[in-house]
Amino acid sequence: MDALEVVRREGDVFYRQAATADPELGVPNCPGWVVGDLVWHLGEVHWFWSEIIETRASSPDAIGGAHPSRPGEYADLV
Repeated sequence: MDALEVVRREGDVFYRQAATADPELGVPNCPGWVVGDLVWHLGEVHWFWSEIIETRASSPDAIGGAHPSRPGEYADLV
């Protein structure tokens, strides 16, 4: 199994679904969250791990890139 391929495939499925979802719809398994929050969270996770990979950081503290800001528009978030 190619773990990176699985992440790409599942991420693509998630973002295709998110593109047409109501960003204000609640997320039952994440009390207090809406779809927009979940999309942002997964984007942060993908950003974090891509920074680790690209910089070959040996720990999370070694990440040098600036954390991205959450876009104001849902389409930009997706």
